[in-house]
Amino acid sequence: MERLDAMDLTTLSDEALGDEYRELIEAGLKHYRLIRYGMVTHSIGTNLMVKRWLQDWLDDRSGVYYSKLISGLDDNKTIRTNIELAKLARSAARDEAVREALRSHTSREALSLLESDPSLARFKADLNAFLRQYGHRSHTREFYFPRWADDPSLIIDVVKALLDSDLGDLEKQERKKVRERKETEREVLEKIGRLRLGFFKKLLFRTVLHYAQTYLGFRENQRFYLDHMILRWRRMFLEYGRRLAAKGVLDSPEDVFFLSKEEVFELIDAPRDVRAPVSERRAEFDRYRDVLPPKFLRGNVEFDDTAVHAKDAARITGTSASPGVVSGTIRVVARIEDLPQVKEGEIMVTSNTDPGWTAIFPKLGGLITETGGILSHGAVVSREYGIPAVTAVKDATAIFRTGQSVTLDGNDGTIYIVEV
Repeated sequence: MERLDAMDLTTLSDEALGDEYRELIEAGLKHYRLIRYGMVTHSIGTNLMVKRWLQDWLDDRSGVYYSKLISGLDDNKTIRTNIELAKLARSAARDEAVREALRSHTSREALSLLESDPSLARFKADLNAFLRQYGHRSHTREFYFPRWADDPSLIIDVVKALLDSDLGDLEKQERKKVRERKETEREVLEKIGRLRLGFFKKLLFRTVLHYAQTYLGFRENQRFYLDHMILRWRRMFLEYGRRLAAKGVLDSPEDVFFLSKEEVFELIDAPRDVRAPVSERRAEFDRYRDVLPPKFLRGNVEFDDTAVHAKDAARITGTSASPGVVSGTIRVVARIEDLPQVKEGEIMVTSNTDPGWTAIFPKLGGLITETGGILSHGAVVSREYGIPAVTAVKDATAIFRTGQSVTLDGNDGTIYIVEV
């Protein structure tokens, strides 16, 4: 697939572009079959077994043992991405000219300055080096939104959010997490071994724990490789969009994302003006882009398994995702462009998180999300950084307000609003 990355798609005939698409889609199907029918099921199953045994055998109700056992896993691609982002932020912080450019300009303006101002050349080189390694990533899996390589201002947003933060040595912190996991494994296995039938329980626990850790690592890292495919699919369909726009079928290449793939191929063969229905679909997308769907439907009735709380509620519950208790100030973040507003120690409230968000986790006091569970992306990364987290809080971005004082208990999945 690296061959496709270096290819100028504009030089291909429609037939040749179709051949490249079919090769790419076959690789994607293999990936999704692996995730859909193997990895997710096994990851959830083995992790739930480990969590339940720790509760039943060692009274790990708060999930402290569990959290340590599934953190500090080797070769976590998201943590490595965050380490490199932190290095990029330190590079910007050390350079007075870059610091001033980032503080006094929007991210897009700062990006333009990098192209024209020679005093910013060193940081520009560092940014380009980062994008060569991680430019395929982004803050979402939606094809419509650009990847970091397509729009580097998204990286500038993150760097600005980290500019004045003392994140410490993230590599050293991660090595500490690995040591802590191994020490906890020895402690837990020793305690299980002293139980009734301890020899068999220890053998069973060690085996299932190994699979839980392995599948969790696979599940987290598959996002890194999936992002490669998303970048390629996005660029391929943008090329189809460019061709359709040139034929007057669409107003802009990006409109292609509001067509089905069947419609795209049909329009390549038999062009016709579809700007009106595409405009309607885009409007519908914009209307619902920040609205979470219900967890369940019963006929035409929407419902959730979490109660909807009033805005002045004093106690909110969700799913315990990362242990610990923290009191702090709420920061509601609707979009990745808002990340620079997050201050050190604040408790971030958002709909959900993707890899592009997690670089700022080391500066957070806690995390609340509207979606996810104990194996969600935000939960996994929160445990890596020791951040208390509660997930699956229905309507969290509406319930909480920036500036509120709360106490977040990641041990039992509860948030107490101190200042309503």
